[in-house]
Amino acid sequence: MSVIENPRPRVVELLNTLGDPDDAVVLAAARELDRLCKEGEGDWSKVLTPNLWWNPLARYQDRPIHPDDLVPPEFIQPDLALVMHLRALDLEPELEAELEYIEREIRRDRYILMDYVFLRAQARERGVPIPEVQRRRPRQVPDRAAAIPWSDSEDRSGGDAATEGT
Repeated sequence: MSVIENPRPRVVELLNTLGDPDDAVVLAAARELDRLCKEGEGDWSKVLTPNLWWNPLARYQDRPIHPDDLVPPEFIQPDLALVMHLRALDLEPELEAELEYIEREIRRDRYILMDYVFLRAQARERGVPIPEVQRRRPRQVPDRAAAIPWSDSEDRSGGDAATEGT
């Protein structure tokens, strides 16, 4: 995997010069920003979109993952096959690195919803069929009202037990 230089520090530096009183400095910074845009993404909407490819391993490497962020287990094997299918295609090095990272995270039981969405978007963009997954029953959400500690003077209907019957 090749190392891709992150242009963000240079872009920030150039943006900070746009308020300079010297018009020549502002114009030079604007031209440099335009050059960076055309060399990199070629489109400002792409440049301004967060890009995690600069260091995909830094995203969640040592952070604990909340269980609600994990992809349900029934998606693991179909999505692993989807990663393999995509990796068999002729891909850009950055995307290949991202898919390698996702495969590693799936195998480490750290497959998160953000990677799930990314993987399926890449498959759709390339016309790769997305496998059907038979979903299990939805997670049971506990009834929070049942967990509220009621006082002895109230019943669950909200009436005051001490005044009832008087």
